[in-house]
Amino acid sequence: MTRLGLVLLLAMVAAGPVLAQRVWVVGEGPVERLAALRELRAGRSVQKSAGGSVAGGIAGGLAGGAVGFFGGLWVGGALVDRNCEVEDLHCLLVGLGIGAGVGESLLLPLGLHLGYGRRGNLGLQVAGSVALAGLGLAAVALTHEPAVLIPVPVLQLVVGLAAAGN
Repeated sequence: MTRLGLVLLLAMVAAGPVLAQRVWVVGEGPVERLAALRELRAGRSVQKSAGGSVAGGIAGGLAGGAVGFFGGLWVGGALVDRNCEVEDLHCLLVGLGIGAGVGESLLLPLGLHLGYGRRGNLGLQVAGSVALAGLGLAAVALTHEPAVLIPVPVLQLVVGLAAAGN
């Protein structure tokens, strides 16, 4: 090993603990970064912002819900394709509906949780989403009208945001 390499290695080893004890802020702009740099130079630690926004949470929830819906359609279709008779359209539609509902109910709160900066309790958000889906299915069973499921994803977003602390 050359002398320069040895000096660089020793410098990194010595500087590692000093830099590892500081939390860097990744702000929205140069003003926040400059303020964080001033705090670090003064020897004070800087807290990382919580990140995420309500709009990010909603966008993440919509994206997660869409991925879950179409992924659930695919998985539900694959499962019932093996178990249903060729001519049994009702069996196919039930399988597709269950798959889409389960996928949307599980991935919508996950997308919301990630888009909102991982705020709140993910388990509570998933439980609220699944409970609302169950209430929607109960309403369909009572009214025989599938249109009552339309507001369920919106309510799942609202409950997920509420569980995240808003």
